[in-house]
Amino acid sequence: MRSILIGVLVMSTGGVFGIAATAQPEPSTPTVRNGTALHTLLVSGTGKALTADNATRQDAEELAKDLGLDKTTALQRASAQHQWDELIARLSSNEKTFASAGRDWSADIPAWISLTSSPSDEVMALINELPFDVRLTTNAAANESEAVLASETAFMAVANTSGVEAARSSLDPETNAITIEYRLTKGTSIDPRELQSRALRVSAAAFGDDELPVPIRLVNNPGLASEAAYWGGAPMWLASNSAFECTSAFGVSRSGVNGTTTAQHCQNGLLWGEAKQSGVISYVGAASGTTGGAIDLQFHKSLPGFSADSTFQATGTAASQRRRVTSAANAVAGDAVCKFGWGEVYNGNQNGYSCTQVGSLNQCVTYNNTTPATWCGMAVTTSDIVFPGDSGGPFFLGNQAVGSTSGHGNSHTYLVPQTRWASNLSATILKG
Repeated sequence: MRSILIGVLVMSTGGVFGIAATAQPEPSTPTVRNGTALHTLLVSGTGKALTADNATRQDAEELAKDLGLDKTTALQRASAQHQWDELIARLSSNEKTFASAGRDWSADIPAWISLTSSPSDEVMALINELPFDVRLTTNAAANESEAVLASETAFMAVANTSGVEAARSSLDPETNAITIEYRLTKGTSIDPRELQSRALRVSAAAFGDDELPVPIRLVNNPGLASEAAYWGGAPMWLASNSAFECTSAFGVSRSGVNGTTTAQHCQNGLLWGEAKQSGVISYVGAASGTTGGAIDLQFHKSLPGFSADSTFQATGTAASQRRRVTSAANAVAGDAVCKFGWGEVYNGNQNGYSCTQVGSLNQCVTYNNTTPATWCGMAVTTSDIVFPGDSGGPFFLGNQAVGSTSGHGNSHTYLVPQTRWASNLSATILKG
């Protein structure tokens, strides 16, 4: 790094002003870890997509409508998604080797997988069984867990800086390169070089050395929009005044106790259902947080005489429009996802059911209307499909649980991936 020469006025013994030039080096900035050369190959998919069930077909039609796709294209995407998600779930269970994965349907090769080492023959065979080609990259410099830790620690260093009014982090879906946008409070001035250096030093310290696993870039964005959590939601109402509050997600089991979840940013004392029933659920606790921020989940246990099951409201408000969870998987970049939220219903917009696709994963954000203000571990969609009152509600595809609604920006929705139920809430989504 270059040094900055700072001129300092001093008084000499002869009473004449002079200039003493003193080299003041900038704070050391960590470097990015050097990995071995990346190795990329094309793996041809020779399998056939599974026949979509009726629920997945319905979601594909909604996806086509919401994203402006033809129905055949939307169905092709959705039909192969369960196979793809099962494979990625298997790969990501090995935290040391999994780096990233996703699908880009506009590309000639519609899917990619990035690993830190070469896969086994068994994994290669599973990739071959997919109904589409995959670009496989090995020797990635960092795994996904390292990239997430680097992102969350740098994000917190920025978000906690006095004068920073809003911040948002994002990981490139394929390379895991990190971008942190921030907006300063009006009238505040911060040296961007010092902020960048401090964020990178804090992040590198999490790894016990002066190296970063992936590149981190800070961007001062005066136009960064304020993000907001969704308040309201149903069928959950404030016990204190029966005001509309939040949508529940899925039935869960936690330490053998049956119950349900909603967003942590919602109030704790809640009534259940459109009839605003008391004595159905009781608040137990919120999810544990991460290095960078809170996880937007809270657990309510079922009270005597009541029990949550594996069904959830999906395509509308009628009992006939419910589905039963048969599996659970995190969405990856490019996946189709759908949501249900009573907030959309009560805002007079359709039936609470909309679909979109996932753009990126593992994001942190500051909300402008919650305590705490910083939240992490979220997937982000490519369009904003939720309404005030949808918070905590289910995200899904077909009968597969994907996550729950957290918040939104101008053109995207934040959702909590379903694996956070286990890792941060010690809960399991009910199935069957």
